[in-house]
Amino acid sequence: MKKNMFLICIIAIVIVIFGVFVYYKNDYSLEKTKALLLEGDKLSENISIVQNFFDENNELIAYIDFFKKDDMTYILQNDNTHKYAETVSNGSESYMISHDTKTIFHENSNKEKIVMSESFFNKLNQNTIYKYCGKTKVDNIYCIKVSLCVENTNNTELTYYYIDLEDKHIIKEENYVGSSIKELSLKNSITYQYTYNSVKDTDILQFDKANYPDYTYNEL
Repeated sequence: MKKNMFLICIIAIVIVIFGVFVYYKNDYSLEKTKALLLEGDKLSENISIVQNFFDENNELIAYIDFFKKDDMTYILQNDNTHKYAETVSNGSESYMISHDTKTIFHENSNKEKIVMSESFFNKLNQNTIYKYCGKTKVDNIYCIKVSLCVENTNNTELTYYYIDLEDKHIIKEENYVGSSIKELSLKNSITYQYTYNSVKDTDILQFDKANYPDYTYNEL
């Protein structure tokens, strides 16, 4: 009896070890990662995101508040480039309002835009090297870690993405730059905090040109 129990325990341990091995060694190809992110984008009909940007010393340098409800998106940002700016879009046209320069940019666009995973897809080109780095945890969230590397003539850019396996969204980025792949240093990092099904119509700016009489208006 004891021998049978011992054998059952050994078999159970082997099964658990094999399961853990399969979980952590289950590679994500570039196509599989793209499909994961696109699936997450489709599920995001009502979502708000806080993006925090940190410098190489982990000091907060900028933030973006993002709101999406159906076809409407609203972005509020404060950083060193745009200072204080707002962008509102209904899918076919968008308005970008720069309060620092008192300038409004209007653009008509019918192209489908990838919103949630835009930073990942924007880096993809024929010179990009993709690598699956394994599974990990960020703030107790199970993620896959992947990287995109672009080696230019004068420098190399490497970005690590941490993608939530359950919600299928990027929750952290780490951007490294250097003269070569062996001389990279951290440039900045970005964290993403998501809230689902909380955005109301009143959270999204209703653009009215009459509210900005002293702003310069530009058609793109």
